[in-house]
Amino acid sequence: MDQPPEGDRERPIDRAAGHWEAVVDDMAATADRLREAGADVVELHPGDIVPRADIGGFDVLVPDAEFERLRETVADTALTATDVFRAEESGVTFAVAVLAASDGSAAVCCPLYYDRADETVQSLQRAARDGDPLRTFVRPLANEEAVVLQFDDADVFFEADATDETGESGEQTGSDGTDAPEADGDE
Repeated sequence: MDQPPEGDRERPIDRAAGHWEAVVDDMAATADRLREAGADVVELHPGDIVPRADIGGFDVLVPDAEFERLRETVADTALTATDVFRAEESGVTFAVAVLAASDGSAAVCCPLYYDRADETVQSLQRAARDGDPLRTFVRPLANEEAVVLQFDDADVFFEADATDETGESGEQTGSDGTDAPEADGDE
């Protein structure tokens, strides 16, 4: 069977769009808590998220203004603490990655989604199990540059995908990475 043209493929988010809205709301609440604690927080609102084996992670398209704030934040601050919160709905895993400065002065919140059955995602998951980092290439529409967010403990994106720690599907779970990622500058 022929594959549909790239532009005609179903996106995982199409199966669980209502859940995505809840994830973005949860991200905003997390960002508010971080701000109350004194952090300068950048919230990302991706227009598209594509898993890509060639980059070892996700290609994330964000509005230009958010990209500029992200670029400024990672230029001035090492983001060394990580939390990843996951939930699953209709075979789609949703995650909110929170990268923060160890002193709590700055943080970046980035929501992601992926189809657990996608071959590229499964390849990324195998690489994570082998100890490879997961990268998120955040870029603006112009696609002239990217900020690379690297997660050295990539398993936090994939472990317990089908169920949470209590064994119930669809619940939100969190993981704190002690081997924290570093937000690299422009690529």
